Amino acid sequence: VRGGGNKKDKADESEMPTNQSILVSGESGAGKTVTTKIVLNYFAMLSQKSQEAVEENRVNVAGANGGKNGNKDTSIEQQVLQSNPILEAFGNARTIRNDNSSRFGKYINIAFTHRGQLLRASIDIYLLEKVRLIHQTGGERNFHVFYQFLGAATDQEREDLLLNDYTALDFNLTNQSDTYGRRDNVDDVDMHDEMVRAMKSMNFGTG
Repeated sequence: VRGGGNKKDKADESEMPTNQSILVSGESGAGKTVTTKIVLNYFAMLSQKSQEAVEENRVNVAGANGGKNGNKDTSIEQQVLQSNPILEAFGNARTIRNDNSSRFGKYINIAFTHRGQLLRASIDIYLLEKVRLIHQTGGERNFHVFYQFLGAATDQEREDLLLNDYTALDFNLTNQSDTYGRRDNVDDVDMHDEMVRAMKSMNFGTG
């Protein structure tokens, strides 16, 4: 009986929720940025399914609102995913080997409820390659955000910021390497628009 009890106790312990860590590492171009996106999307999908199950149960019990959250603010799942375009704009750059190379490290801490729903998330940034701001070698670019904004700035933004008709060719921050485009067929204007949408979702500039 005692032996059986110990076995049951061990089984119970193995089913207890525990903190988990995922280390994404590798050389430049190995796919760390894409892998991180896949992991975050997976967590967001699981959390959304859990939330939908909870809401469906509420509807079945109370006939509330069709299993939806109504017009609440952007969900935590969407906010976690929307952080990517912002981080990539300000922290990624084209290098010799990789057109979207992360020039920084990040530690993402995600908390879940006992139901498996995303509760909160925080991101710590470290080791940003600051030297890239003032110098880029041949075939490389500064951080994406400069090229994205200069390519997508509206007439009003150009007037407000005294940019006139300036492009990336006109600034020392962006013209040292004589490299302006991306080889992966990603458009800077499209990425800028995605970054702006992400900032709105994350409530940048409000409050």
